[in-house]
Amino acid sequence: MGLDVVVYAKDGNKFIFEMPEKIHQEIFRNGGNALFLSRKLNDYYLANVILNPYEYHEWLEELKYVIEKFSPDSRLALKSLIDNLKSVGPIEKAHIAGD
Repeated sequence: MGLDVVVYAKDGNKFIFEMPEKIHQEIFRNGGNALFLSRKLNDYYLANVILNPYEYHEWLEELKYVIEKFSPDSRLALKSLIDNLKSVGPIEKAHIAGD
C-alpha cells in the first residue's frame, strides 16, 4: 500500500489519493532527502504530515523537480498524481500518512 494523501478543499470536499510505495522509493533514490517538505516523508511507515496550502504547493513543486530523474513508468505515475493533486483547487490542508 502507498502513502495516503488526503486533501481538504476550501469548499468542504475531501479528496483521497494514494502515492504508491514505488513512487515513494524513487523520490528518495533521486534526491528526496535534500528537499525540505519531501524529507518529512522519508520514513514511509511513520509518515504523518499535515501541510498548509503554502506547504502543499511547495511540495508539489518538489515533486515536479524530482520527476525528471524517475524511470519512465514511475514518471508517468507521478505526473498523474501531481495532476490529480493540482485539480483539487484551493485547499485548507493536506494530510499525508503511511500505512
